[in-house]
Amino acid sequence: MADFLQVKKDLVHITGRYDLVADVGGADYSDPTYGLTAKYLLNAGQRLLDKLTDTPKTQAWYFCVPSAGDVRVDIQYCRAIHSVWVYDNDDNERARVNRCSLPWLLEQYPGDPDDNDQGAPEYYAINVLGLSPEQASETSADFDTAGIEDYHEVYFESHWAHTGIVWRPASDGNYTLRILGHFRSPTLSADTDLSWWTVYEPEALVAAAQYVLEGAYRNTQGMKDFAAYMEPFIKGVDDDLATEDMHAGHVMEG
Repeated sequence: MADFLQVKKDLVHITGRYDLVADVGGADYSDPTYGLTAKYLLNAGQRLLDKLTDTPKTQAWYFCVPSAGDVRVDIQYCRAIHSVWVYDNDDNERARVNRCSLPWLLEQYPGDPDDNDQGAPEYYAINVLGLSPEQASETSADFDTAGIEDYHEVYFESHWAHTGIVWRPASDGNYTLRILGHFRSPTLSADTDLSWWTVYEPEALVAAAQYVLEGAYRNTQGMKDFAAYMEPFIKGVDDDLATEDMHAGHVMEG
C-alpha cells in the first residue's frame, strides 16, 4: 500500500527529476527550497483525477449535532451534497429532509428563525455562503453596527473551502444530521498520508503528476501522451463502479 512518501519516490525516480524534492541522496523527500515540487505536482494530479472520475471513496458521510437555534452547517472539501437525513436523538428515528431551492425556503419561512418554533429540520437548500466582493471583508459585528439583520445564511470567515446547507425549522438541539456528499480527496502533506489514489492507483497518480509537469512546460504533446497513459486506469475505475452499481439492485422510490 503506497503512502505519500512512496508516490513521491516513484515520481522522482521515474522522471529523473531529483530537483522535485530536497535531497534524494540524503533520503530527504521534503519540498526543495525553490522551484516545482513533488508535493505540488502530486496534489495537482490528484485534483485532476478527482475531476475525471469518481472513486469508491468519493462519497462520504458528514455528521453533526446542530445546537438549538442553528439553521445551517458548513462543510469543508465537499463537491456536491446528495441527501440529508435527520435523526431524532430522543425517539431514535430517522427521516429524510426534503430538498428545495434557497428562494423557496426563504419564502416559506419568512420570519426570524429565532422567533419561530424549533424542531426537526424538514426542508434544506444548498446555501450561498459568501458576500459580494464589496462586502467580503465585513464581519457580523459590522452588520450589527450597520443595523443589518436577516443574515443567518452568511459565513463571515473565508468560505472558499466550504459548501453547506441551510434548513428550516431551526434545530432544537435534539437531532443528528447525516449528510451524504461527494468529497475531494484529502490533500497529501505528511509522508504517511493516504488517499484512495495512493492506495489503489498510485501509477495513475504519478502519471497525473507528470501530466501537470508537462503542462507547466507547455509541452502539449507530452500532455497528450500522459492523458492517453492515464485513460486505461480511469476506465478501470469507471468499470468497477459500473459493475458495483449493476449488481446493487434497485428499488423504485415512491
